[in-house]
Amino acid sequence: MKIPKLPVIAWAACVAACVGSVLYLSPGLPERVATHFGFSGMANGWMPRRFYTAFVILFCAGVSSLIIAICYAIRFFPSSTLNVPSPDYWRSPEHYREACDKILGHAFWFGALSALWIAFLNSFVVKANHHSPPVLDSRAMAVLTFAFLAGTLIWGLSLARHFRNPQRTAA
Repeated sequence: MKIPKLPVIAWAACVAACVGSVLYLSPGLPERVATHFGFSGMANGWMPRRFYTAFVILFCAGVSSLIIAICYAIRFFPSSTLNVPSPDYWRSPEHYREACDKILGHAFWFGALSALWIAFLNSFVVKANHHSPPVLDSRAMAVLTFAFLAGTLIWGLSLARHFRNPQRTAA
């Protein structure tokens, strides 16, 4: 398995930053945390602070790890299940492992993006809980959602670009 170190380091740093920010910000939350908000930004779901803190930490580490685990597991499926551009090239026995490694490397980047999204989401929830009654900033959430979707699009296009021209990558 040949995975560049930078994506792994970036993922670990983003998960650590997310967990660190949750642990840093959680003590400032009320005992009963508003955790779900309607489209208007008004709170409509609540959770005890200690459960919320544990949930966000597990959500951050769990979602990003699940993405990576699923992409790692691809190598154990038949090569015929690999759905990428230039499939004949990438499904061949001599290139299938390389394709799996590339997907796994990209999974670390997407895991990092997911961890950052969760960290920012948590900071917005914390900020919302400093209001009485708690109100989530809908505009900030829209910007965060747009940024995450843009990052997802860039991630997907970057991955597809790698698989589109196998001769370029082989050189």
